[in-house]
Amino acid sequence: MEGTTYSTEGTAYSMESTGYSAESTAISMESISFSVEVDTYFAERGACFMEGGTYSV
Repeated sequence: MEGTTYSTEGTAYSMESTGYSAESTAISMESISFSVEVDTYFAERGACFMEGGTYSV
């Protein structure tokens, strides 16, 4: 019986790990999205400075 219980707990733990992995992937995607936004922001600032204008936030 103990062996069966342990096996069930192992499966539950495995499912939790998969859920955590999915959350990590989602967090990574948010980080990538944020990086793209920052890159776009600096690209827009750079273009504005090249035109000789001023850029204020």
